[in-house]
Amino acid sequence: MIKFSIPAKHFILGEYAVLEQGPALLFMHEPRFMLIASQGIPQLTGIHPKSPAGRFYQENFSLFESHQLSFIDPYQNIGGLGASSAQFILMYALYQHLLNQPFSLETLFQTYQSFAYSGIGYPPSGSDVVAQTVGGLLAWIAQKKEVTQFNWPFETSLSFHFVHTGYKVKTHEHLQTLQLDFSLETLKKIVHTSLQALQDKNSVTFCDTINDYAHHLDKHHLTTKNTRALLNILLCLPGVKAAKGCGALGNDVLFVLTEKENETAFKKWLTNNNLRYLSNQNNISPGLLLEPETETTKET
Repeated sequence: MIKFSIPAKHFILGEYAVLEQGPALLFMHEPRFMLIASQGIPQLTGIHPKSPAGRFYQENFSLFESHQLSFIDPYQNIGGLGASSAQFILMYALYQHLLNQPFSLETLFQTYQSFAYSGIGYPPSGSDVVAQTVGGLLAWIAQKKEVTQFNWPFETSLSFHFVHTGYKVKTHEHLQTLQLDFSLETLKKIVHTSLQALQDKNSVTFCDTINDYAHHLDKHHLTTKNTRALLNILLCLPGVKAAKGCGALGNDVLFVLTEKENETAFKKWLTNNNLRYLSNQNNISPGLLLEPETETTKET
């Protein structure tokens, strides 16, 4: 039995900017997605056959035909956590493993682009593929194809939280119909300012960049009505310093910064308002891993 695992992912900043080689700040966390491969009659569960991972599987079926493959999604397909890109990375990692070939992030990136883009609208940036493979809290500088990893510098004063809205937008469908009629330079500059604030450990500027980015997304009609309403409420809560939607139309997941001492009260408010808490800085998770065999696995 072979098991690969990979973290869930969120954009903190950089959605839309990455579509034109802009920088992005992303966070990867547990619980982790998993692909389990065992010897047996060929079978694929948990992955849609028309998804990028499903089509990669079909194209390379001769390699997988002696395995039963099962994708495990601990979030049960709620959306906004990088399940589709996780499926592709895991499938590609298994492919390389079965061929006994070294894993190449650059080749993965190129292969994903070829399977994920239909030729209609904007192609996916691939930033989520890079981020989930590497893991942690990181900046992806697309122009240079560089990754910079960060430790959370505001541990004593600020907590960040990812919250699911209960809604779902399919990113690939959104990108197919997306038309951007404004320059993305302002969004790119905000991300660069935010990354500098992380390096300088400047919490005030960092909070400002989150709210500024959210403002510009809303200004250009890239925020859903539901998210806008939630953000307006959240920003009025005690201790909340910044909030924005994440990913396509900011629809599925919210990023919220709170003062450390207000963390417990904030989580209680979410529970009382039936909003699903996903993660914070303490749930940080590394990138792609080949899970070690257990004694039970070895016996089978």
